[in-house]
Amino acid sequence: MINSSLMRALIILPVLTYMSACSYLPFMGEDEEKVEITLREPAELSAIDAQIILAEVWNSSLSTEDNTSTRLFTHALQDKLVFASVNGNVRAVSSQDGRTIWTVDLQDILSGGVGGNNNIAVVGSRNGVVTALQPSDGSILWSLALGLEISAVAHTQDDTIVVRTNNNQIVTLAADTAAKRWTASQQSPALTLRGGSVPITLDGVVYAGMDNGKLVAISLATGTTLWESRVSVPSGRSELERLVDVDGQIVVTDTLVYAASYHGRVVAIDRTNGRTVWARDISSIQGLTLDQDLVYVTDRDDHIWALERESGITIWRQDKFEYRAVSAPMQLADYILIGDFEGYVHALSKQDGTIIGRKKVTSGTVHSAGTATSSQVHVIQQGGQLAAIAVQ
Repeated sequence: MINSSLMRALIILPVLTYMSACSYLPFMGEDEEKVEITLREPAELSAIDAQIILAEVWNSSLSTEDNTSTRLFTHALQDKLVFASVNGNVRAVSSQDGRTIWTVDLQDILSGGVGGNNNIAVVGSRNGVVTALQPSDGSILWSLALGLEISAVAHTQDDTIVVRTNNNQIVTLAADTAAKRWTASQQSPALTLRGGSVPITLDGVVYAGMDNGKLVAISLATGTTLWESRVSVPSGRSELERLVDVDGQIVVTDTLVYAASYHGRVVAIDRTNGRTVWARDISSIQGLTLDQDLVYVTDRDDHIWALERESGITIWRQDKFEYRAVSAPMQLADYILIGDFEGYVHALSKQDGTIIGRKKVTSGTVHSAGTATSSQVHVIQQGGQLAAIAVQ
């Protein structure tokens, strides 16, 4: 049982889902508690009729001893990709061939980023330090202690850096000086998943998924909340059952915001007023992506769904990856790519979800890096490796 005195706790779930039998999962907070969770056996991979060949174009690896589920993303910076490892190493590589341009060691435990704007790369640490790096050589432009663990840093196109902390706050900083501009807060539940969705800025508005199951729209200029929309309502008898974090990647279009929550729903929300256009009872921690017609989402059982963008109607569902700790879907041409806990990248047909390609790229968990080009997608491999995957 969860101690009622536990005011703030973080749990780590995704990378544990491939274990079998029963295990004890520690909570982090003022008190250390353990909850018994049944973890399911992952589906075995079966032979496929490969129709395409996936290739690893290049790979850049940072030395790290991290074995946690912390997900750090990649930031596109001019002609570079900047990525990081949890143990504080940050590297810039050529987006064309993966050639190392610079590497720095911040000597801190990183928990958020890499984000920033077109001119700087920004990371955040578990100790609450936000650090901005120069694109040319990785030298530190500024460093600011916020005192709260940083769970995400947005990718922006303007002079404001947007940071999400682990206590349900959005903090904005001046990109050139680190001067704090405003802070917006949401009530925090007693128990949350470690990490947070990356906020998105568009047309002067910050869109962010929060740990209390809400999606919020905030004025970038003033920090005023424009609207709040409930993605999921907490339910259940225990705090574990009531987890509703919006931790996966959200997508913003000209008219709608798409989001998903744990123990909750996938929703399409009107950008102008926060009204729910459609909702589906699909729980997800990884998040989603979309193309002109469909929304693609990985659910908590590692099934991949394709939903119609305008209505949410199911077009297809792929269930062959059950409990394989599958990544968020990634788009590459006419295919959807996903990574799993055994280091495979799989290609699915956008038309019907058929598995049409597979490539072993590492021995650990593969996540979406959050960046791509017209011919490549980038994946983060557990242990601080960035790789570019293409179709031959």
